[in-house]
Amino acid sequence: MAAGAVAARAGDLEPEWPCRVCGQRGGRLVIAHPEGRRWDVLRCATCGLMALRDLPPMEEVAAFYQEDYYRSEDGRRFPALMEAAVAWFRSRRAREIQQRCPPGSTVLDVGCGRGLILATLQRRGYRVLGTQLSLTAARAIRARFGIHVLVGELPEAKFEASSVDVAVILHVLEHTRDPMLYLRTLHRLLKPGGWLLVEVPNAGCPTACRYGLDWLHWDIPHHLYHFDWAGLKWALTAAGFEIATVRTFSLEYGPFGVMQAWLNRLFPGRRHFLYRHLSGLERDLPMFAVQAAVGGLLLPLALGRCVVDSVRSRGEVLTVWCRKR
Repeated sequence: MAAGAVAARAGDLEPEWPCRVCGQRGGRLVIAHPEGRRWDVLRCATCGLMALRDLPPMEEVAAFYQEDYYRSEDGRRFPALMEAAVAWFRSRRAREIQQRCPPGSTVLDVGCGRGLILATLQRRGYRVLGTQLSLTAARAIRARFGIHVLVGELPEAKFEASSVDVAVILHVLEHTRDPMLYLRTLHRLLKPGGWLLVEVPNAGCPTACRYGLDWLHWDIPHHLYHFDWAGLKWALTAAGFEIATVRTFSLEYGPFGVMQAWLNRLFPGRRHFLYRHLSGLERDLPMFAVQAAVGGLLLPLALGRCVVDSVRSRGEVLTVWCRKR
């Protein structure tokens, strides 16, 4: 650092930072990343969206979701018990979609993961479409369920305009290099009055604000954009959607995220270890045994914390149903 220079700190104003979403200049530093300025997170003073200072190249982003992200044989990521929980949560999603539209409707799942929502809805008489960046996952979905999934970015897909009744984009928008292009593409694909279900981590929740990088869902650099309610509402409205319902409680993502933040403070130097071990990214069985035992004690407290925060509309996740205007 040059003599006399002052290290950037969260809260600092950067009047010349260009927002890639709204095109305006001026932002405030939210995360000053210890591994370099390129991974800093800034909030636009105009639209309120948060983004990495510098986006990684598309090739780097796409490479992350290939062979090491999903298992080649079945598209799974976690141990069997966790995968069973994932399947249960996806079945609940399918039921939620069924409440919005009848069988025979067309449902698009963007970044469709293991394809579980699509498979459930297809069995129940829906026409299903999906996209995936991971070729590994797309092949597994076709082998397991016989569903053809487009590999690539949604804006490049050749889906017909006004052909979709319900579009689902769950924990995907934060990974995209251009979230507004994704939302406008979804608006174009939906039929008039069609439904959009969006879910993203809530970067305005108390855990994110208090624990900084110890909050699991900052997930830098894999999450390129970050949303609190003000920013997400701006984006959805600007893309032509009308908000119907909002909730911030997530049994799937909330308690584990809070518990992991607490574990990060109890075990400094092993940030996100429990999650990384469970997803196969790191192995240390003695440390796993210790953290799993401590985490089991903390989990009920984390659940209570999530309930309290969601009552204040500040839970760990933003889940929004909206309609095409």
